[in-house]
Amino acid sequence: MVCFIKVWRLAFVVLDTISLLVIIGGINFNFGKKFQTKGQKAYAQAGSVAEQAFGGLRTIYSFSLQKRFQKRYEEKLEIALRENYWSGAFVGVGFGILIFVVFASYGLSLWYGAKLVRDGTDGMDGGKVLTAFLALVLGAFALIAMSHHLRSFGKG
Repeated sequence: MVCFIKVWRLAFVVLDTISLLVIIGGINFNFGKKFQTKGQKAYAQAGSVAEQAFGGLRTIYSFSLQKRFQKRYEEKLEIALRENYWSGAFVGVGFGILIFVVFASYGLSLWYGAKLVRDGTDGMDGGKVLTAFLALVLGAFALIAMSHHLRSFGKG
């Protein structure tokens, strides 16, 4: 809160980049969850085929149906593999974009802070810039970490 009073120009620049991080994190979370749900459903279907095979083991061997059940099981696993491949690729790219935005926001914030120091805006010096930058970034990460715990309170 002190940053918004003493170094308000830099605080708004950092706050804008934090909102961008929250948006990208939310998009990454929602799409990653969607892909993982599809992969889990495919694994459940493969498990159902395996359960049927183990449940009727004598029947399968007596009618020589091993290849048919093996083929069905492998088809379900192929679907799960494909979904999890896309899930991993999307989460990896999303995390890469998130980390890029984090470091780009560091660069933007420190560049803008250096500009404020160079221009002599509001008696700004390097210590104030670094203090404000670290306070805002660490506060934002604390809020992000706290959001996971707030979900627990919301569920009751």
